Amino acid sequence: MREFQSIFATEIISYINRIRESGRTTACHEVHLGSLDRYLSIIGLPEKEINETTAVGWLKYRNAKPNYQANILSYYRGFANYLKAHGINAFVPDSPYTEHIYIPHIYTKEEISKLFYTCDSLIPRYKDNRSPLMMSMLLRILYCTGMRLREAVTLRVGQIDFDNGCILLLKAKNNRERWIPIHPQLNDMLKRYAVSMALFLKVESPLFPSPDGEFFTNAWAQYWFGIILSDAGLENTARVPHERGLCMHCFRHGYTYLALKQARQKGMTFEEAIPFISTYLGHRDISGTDYYMKFGYSLFDEEQDVFSAYTAGMFPEVDEDE
Repeated sequence: MREFQSIFATEIISYINRIRESGRTTACHEVHLGSLDRYLSIIGLPEKEINETTAVGWLKYRNAKPNYQANILSYYRGFANYLKAHGINAFVPDSPYTEHIYIPHIYTKEEISKLFYTCDSLIPRYKDNRSPLMMSMLLRILYCTGMRLREAVTLRVGQIDFDNGCILLLKAKNNRERWIPIHPQLNDMLKRYAVSMALFLKVESPLFPSPDGEFFTNAWAQYWFGIILSDAGLENTARVPHERGLCMHCFRHGYTYLALKQARQKGMTFEEAIPFISTYLGHRDISGTDYYMKFGYSLFDEEQDVFSAYTAGMFPEVDEDE
């Protein structure tokens, strides 16, 4: 655990230990409460009390975007309630709902074709003769499953059930585990990939092993994806304000849209489809899927309108500027 030096150092450590003892991860708590600790040390808070002025001053010190401020406040709010439970005066802000205003890039069929063709044509660089093959497999996993990048990069061979066509995700975001079914064609590709990489029987090996046999970082995949974009002639620039631009996480947004569209084409109602899709994607609740449907492109207006109608009243919204 990092060191805390403010007047609330003892309380912060105690609070984090209690969270850890409950079985939850504390990395984000340590980051955000560490920032609060530094701010309190800078201003030299003389007494154990956090009033509204102090809390607002800390938020200004963080200089975060509105969306991220809500996330920061959620960690502070828990700590403030902990202090109040122990008789220490601490300002507890309301819990606002912030509207996400960034727009993901949704790949067109032409862009997907270019990405896969370019990826399959990659030339090894710096004696790294396995990364091109690994990137070809990685992109197809992201495109076909909607998996998060870190979930895919940290897969082990043993997490793939080749017989039943499923992948087990362990300790994913929010410490959630889930099985995801995969298409038979993707399953066959994974089999051929594992054989060609001499990994088929190495159940403990990373599916994408680094030269030292460990997991690659996201930075490895992002580096190669940048090369793929450049070689494919695709510019990684936002077309409209707040668009994320071309990145691997946008495969997940595209998967969500296509899954919902396919469900509707098969005659499923949103009430029937959304819980399954939310669970498949590893969302804690359907509010996460609601966020993924905010595309902002006319191509998807119908799907977005239908989903918004379905979730109307479930998630109150406020107007904020980023």
